[in-house]
Amino acid sequence: MFPAAYVRVTVPLADEEPPAARADGWPATALYDFAPQEPDDLALTAGEQVLVQGRLNDEWGCGSAGGRRGQFPLVFVDVDPGCLPVL
Repeated sequence: MFPAAYVRVTVPLADEEPPAARADGWPATALYDFAPQEPDDLALTAGEQVLVQGRLNDEWGCGSAGGRRGQFPLVFVDVDPGCLPVL
């Protein structure tokens, strides 16, 4: 068990609609800072707006932020991976 204050629900609940996709992707917000480990990684800053184009697999997504494009861990953004197309 753990305190409820230690978690944040990031997937839509049953009575919530997931965010609608735009023609160029799904809008999301970075939850945490992410420092790139590979040349294709997208650096993220907590609170930054991210446009998610899709997912590479169940753990990694692809998108853009601040004019930059790359891959990042999906758990670092507030988007439901199940609604993303596989690229």
